[in-house]
Amino acid sequence: RKTIEAYAPAGGYILAPAHNLEPDTPPRNIVAMYEAAQELGKYPIG
Repeated sequence: RKTIEAYAPAGGYILAPAHNLEPDTPPRNIVAMYEAAQELGKYPIG
């Protein structure tokens, strides 16, 4: 949420993990990232 709010308003921001998901990433964290993108990741932002 904080990252989207900080970097997305100017446009061109792509929400993604650094380069991959670690094998021990809890599924709830993956779902939370997806849900945040769906909720907050539509332009215009801010």
